[in-house]
Amino acid sequence: MTDQMIDLLSQHWGRPERRTDLGSTQDRVYRLDYPDGSVTALKVSAADRTDEAVIAAEAAALDHVHAALPDLAVPLLLPDQDGQILHHHGDTVARMTSWIEGQPLLRAPHWNRASLCALGAAAGQLAWALGDFTHPDVRNHVEWDPRQANSVMDGLLHTISDKSARHLFGTARGRLDTLLPAAEAAGLPEQAVHLDLTNRNVLGRFTVDGTFTATGVVDFGDLVRTWRISELAAAVHAAVGRGLADPLAVARPVVEGFVTHCALTEVEADHLWTAILGRAAVCAVVETAEAQNLPDRDYVRDLSALDTAVLQAVLAVPQPLARSVLRESCGLPPWPVDIAVELRRAHPLPLTGPEKLTITTGWQELVAVPDTEADTDTPMAMSLGVRFTTSPATALIAPLDATVEAVPAHALTLRLDLAGASVFIHLDGVAAAARPGDRLRRGQPIAHVTDGHVGVYVRATTELGDRGRVSDKVAWTALCPDPGILLDITQPAPGRGPGLDTELDRRHRHVAAAQKLYYRRPPQMVRGSGQYLYDHTGRRYLDMVNNVAVVGHSHPRITSAASDQLALLSTNSRFLYSAIADYAERIAGTLPPALDRIFFVNSGSEAMELALQLARRYTARRNVVALQGAYHGWTSEAFELCTMPGDRPDWQAELAARVQVADCPDPYRGRHGGRPEPYLRSLTMACDRAADAGGLAAFVHEPIMGSLGGVLPPPGYVPGAYDIVRGRGGVCIADEVQVGYARTGKTFWAFQSQDAVPDIVATAKAAGNGHPVGFVACRHEIAEAFAAGSSFFSTPAGNPVSCRIGSAVLDIIADEGLQRNAAEIGAHLSTQLAILAGRHAEIGAVYGCGLYQGIDLVVGDGTSTPLPDADVAAICERLLQLGCVVQPTGLHGNVLKVKPPLCVGVSDADRFLSALDQVLRERREFRELSQ
Repeated sequence: MTDQMIDLLSQHWGRPERRTDLGSTQDRVYRLDYPDGSVTALKVSAADRTDEAVIAAEAAALDHVHAALPDLAVPLLLPDQDGQILHHHGDTVARMTSWIEGQPLLRAPHWNRASLCALGAAAGQLAWALGDFTHPDVRNHVEWDPRQANSVMDGLLHTISDKSARHLFGTARGRLDTLLPAAEAAGLPEQAVHLDLTNRNVLGRFTVDGTFTATGVVDFGDLVRTWRISELAAAVHAAVGRGLADPLAVARPVVEGFVTHCALTEVEADHLWTAILGRAAVCAVVETAEAQNLPDRDYVRDLSALDTAVLQAVLAVPQPLARSVLRESCGLPPWPVDIAVELRRAHPLPLTGPEKLTITTGWQELVAVPDTEADTDTPMAMSLGVRFTTSPATALIAPLDATVEAVPAHALTLRLDLAGASVFIHLDGVAAAARPGDRLRRGQPIAHVTDGHVGVYVRATTELGDRGRVSDKVAWTALCPDPGILLDITQPAPGRGPGLDTELDRRHRHVAAAQKLYYRRPPQMVRGSGQYLYDHTGRRYLDMVNNVAVVGHSHPRITSAASDQLALLSTNSRFLYSAIADYAERIAGTLPPALDRIFFVNSGSEAMELALQLARRYTARRNVVALQGAYHGWTSEAFELCTMPGDRPDWQAELAARVQVADCPDPYRGRHGGRPEPYLRSLTMACDRAADAGGLAAFVHEPIMGSLGGVLPPPGYVPGAYDIVRGRGGVCIADEVQVGYARTGKTFWAFQSQDAVPDIVATAKAAGNGHPVGFVACRHEIAEAFAAGSSFFSTPAGNPVSCRIGSAVLDIIADEGLQRNAAEIGAHLSTQLAILAGRHAEIGAVYGCGLYQGIDLVVGDGTSTPLPDADVAAICERLLQLGCVVQPTGLHGNVLKVKPPLCVGVSDADRFLSALDQVLRERREFRELSQ
């Protein structure tokens, strides 16, 4: 801003105390702060590009919107002290507007669904407010108008030097050649529109979790009279820039937000994608031409690249699918005609005769997709047809009178002209007996099966493929209905189950509410493989929490061991069979020689219950010492030891007289810091209280405190604790349910890393890789003391199937080097998490070792104040969106537990680390935006 311009400001609006250049693509925009605290915006334009009549129309529109929408701020033009709104200075024109507070949506590091709805809502509000606005000087043409896409492209296409870009734009021009005239002929409603509802021009407030609320709209410089849907098209175009992988996924909430304020007609819904394509095409070609002319302008080059990517993404969406999804988003039927009903009314014949069919892929069943696609938010994993096998050379007949539409290699497409619509039937894996254009009669032979594998698809148009996204299921059901009617299939196709909402309803109807789910809206998991889980959409998630599946989900050797043994024998342990002895020998081989007696159980809770009974029978005493912050199971006596607030909020008031609690040896959050001596004194006092109350039976603990997130006790604590307990006649019980089984890497059992040997070890979870396998190991004299008083029997525990599964788990850990992998990947995680902790103040501490680690999240103010539950939950939800399954634990529910299957690799660890880094970085940015 020149000194002369400052003088101009001073003469007409007063001298500002501070000015800030906000930049612009064409005009210069400044923020002006005045001594009295007021703020305005100054827009300086080139005189030869300033049309005073157009500015007058813009001013009138702003006043109109302000009157209609007083809660949505707009930049009103401010007259100077003489009542003028425009001032000329040399070759520039200046005008002053009110300042609109708020952050532009552009600044959000990511957009959630609520933010996309807010963008659409702002566009809908403006469209509604401007619906009755008229002014003689509102323009009828601007180059960004999708209605003008063809003429703008025709003027610029020949100037584009890049061949690939020119080809892309030519493709778009060819698509629009028929679509735009059809939209024009449809008589779409017209009105004045803002036309630039982009992420730059919608302002509002952010919350820390990323939700955006629109409070204002700026930059009415493109105000034009055109189709009403052009307003929405501009907003969707901006959203697609943040959702290139699946444009419809981001378009849907924008449209839903729009129609809450401004309903669209059916005609508008049908042509909305055309307007979006037109907007994408004109933005891409204009910005590319601009980038050619200004090769040194990084901003222009980046914008050109983004707009070109948006155009590519929009072109990749089949027009019928987009039309169907947008109709649904507007509250309309997804397709004007129900082609499934029309087909049923025609009573088609089956394509085949009485030959037996074997369905291999059902309609809307999930199909395998490449890993790179499975990791996306919405993979193309839903089959749109039916695939079956039958005898080669099987004849196929025309189900109805039909016309041959096309005969690709090994395929055939028929057109059925029904009463209400044309329907296309596509067959692949066939040799056609007709040529394009042939008219076929109902029942006439049309093809024969080639290699025995056939696909059958019913389609509303020929533009559609054989796979789609589950997120677009409603649209796909309308466009590609079930072909079962053509195959005389009466039973449900394999692989089709109830949808997510139905599954949630079914669970809530009968499953007790105390059995909680992860996540606000949990994905419906349908299968697992290795370290990955797959949901009902085919999306793949990295499982960083499932320590139960120690060797990975669905391991084929475990499946084989279970299947082979089930085919031979499955009975209880009072029968003699070799599997139980084999497994007991394998278990004993992992333990110190003194722990040579094995009891088989079904769960960790049962293991802990039995361990307590063993200790009490052996010592003839009842009192037990546990640590604060412990969890040892849900059965009655095990639950008496629970001091985790999340599991037992009133544990202090409910504490049994036979249970004493010692301080938790937590170097980060413990009362005594990182020295073992104060914690051992606390344990001594707890043991003395137990002795005074009738005698100490046992000390129960996790050698590494898994329930706290993998907290390692101070060196020397566990050996010292064992000496104290044994000196008072008690026994030491190591709860290895969570932390054992090679998970800590350097040793097979967690107690081995503490240089101490317990008297009793209890474990489960990983022992069966998800199958209910558990056991208790103890010294022989403890087992004999128990046997002297009673026998032990748990009906399915130690059955041959469970034992073979348990042995297979041990084999896999050894054969696949999973303990070594836990050590190596765990070391990598520890190193990188320490780096992240230096980068993000919200990481207060990192616990654990191997593949049992915890990330203690704090508020980030330099203290150890735990991050609130809601914030931790939001972090886990965002990590889920990024494809990582992680959940919290700890006394305050603020520790992310990192305990994945032991088969995870370096790339998996890096994926998790990158996702966590991204989430914490986003939170920091949103926190700054919300202040």
